[in-house]
Amino acid sequence: MVDRHVVRLNLSPSEVRLYIPPKGIDVAWLNWEAPDIVVAEFGCSDLQPEMKFRKSKADILHELGTNLRHRIITEDLTGAYHIQSPRFMKLDVVLNHPLITNAEGPNADEIRRAADSASEVHDIEVTKEGLEQMKHSLNTDKTRGLRKQQFIAEPKERRLKTRKIYDRDRDGKPTVKEEFQEEVFVYQSGTIDSG
Repeated sequence: MVDRHVVRLNLSPSEVRLYIPPKGIDVAWLNWEAPDIVVAEFGCSDLQPEMKFRKSKADILHELGTNLRHRIITEDLTGAYHIQSPRFMKLDVVLNHPLITNAEGPNADEIRRAADSASEVHDIEVTKEGLEQMKHSLNTDKTRGLRKQQFIAEPKERRLKTRKIYDRDRDGKPTVKEEFQEEVFVYQSGTIDSG
């Protein structure tokens, strides 16, 4: 579930540009009421597949209480403030990803249930280069001992797509320079949490 918390803060525009929330907590700057007074909406989700991004409202309150405690003018404006994001956060995930199917922690069952009842399910196509980049970006220390090959989900299917490389002729009209077949991997993606 996406947790949201709206507060009024005493921050200058330069301080707002420098502020970096912790991983897993997002912030939207809703309204400047005065040169040094801003209304901010903080949000997070406890259904994040990766543990370091999984946060709750208690984590937002901890962030406000530690890093912004002397800057709070009005504490809880959630639901009472006239401007709020209609959809603050949306979690789109690969539904058969090992972080979902082998989820660990206190919310593991909720994450699997959310993936089973995901909305806006659609296919995404990933090229070989994209798949290699995903494998390369994974750090095996953070994947609980899984090898990189095991950590990438099995594709739903493989397709051959015709790709065209265009060039321009002397008149400036686009012409096909090269045409080739490329293998793409198809995964199912869906929204498991939004709010």
